[in-house]
Amino acid sequence: MGVAAGNGCSLALSCDLVLAAAGASFVLSFVRLGLVPDAGATWLLPRLIGERRAKELVMTARRLDAAEALEWGLISRVVPDDALAGEALELACRLATGPALALGLGKRLVADAPAAHVRRSAGGRIAGPGTLRRLSGLPRGCRCFPGEARAELLTLSWHELYLNVENCL
Repeated sequence: MGVAAGNGCSLALSCDLVLAAAGASFVLSFVRLGLVPDAGATWLLPRLIGERRAKELVMTARRLDAAEALEWGLISRVVPDDALAGEALELACRLATGPALALGLGKRLVADAPAAHVRRSAGGRIAGPGTLRRLSGLPRGCRCFPGEARAELLTLSWHELYLNVENCL
C-alpha cells in the first residue's frame, strides 16, 4: 500500500514475485532530483517491461498505479488493500513449504533463459521426468550426489547446488 518511490521502487523490481495493494503506486522519481535510478533499476527495467517503457519511466518519473504496473509487467498481482498482508503471508508460506530444490532451480533456469541456447540450457536437460523425480525433494534430490557429498548439500549456496546438479545429469 502507498507509494514505492525511488529505491523503494527499485527494490520491488528486484523481487521474484511482487504483490501490490490496489491503492499502491510506483515511481522512479530520481530525474526530479537531477539523478539517475540506482539499485539496479536501469538493468532490471528493460528486462521486465522493454527498453521504450523503461526509458519513459526513467526520463519522466511517471507514476504507475497498481493496475497499470500489473499491465506493464512491473508486478505479479494486485490484491485489495485490506487483503495484502494475508495474500503475502499465504504466498510466502506456499513458497517456504514447497520443494526448495525445484523452486530454486526453476528460478535459476528462468533467469538464465534469455542468455542460454536451447540445446545448452539446463532446462533442456533438467526437464526429463526421471531427473525431476530425483530433484523433487531433498531426500530424492540427494541421490544423484556422491555419498560423501550428501552431508555437504545443506551447506551449499544455490549457485553451488545448481552446479552440482548440472554435473550429475
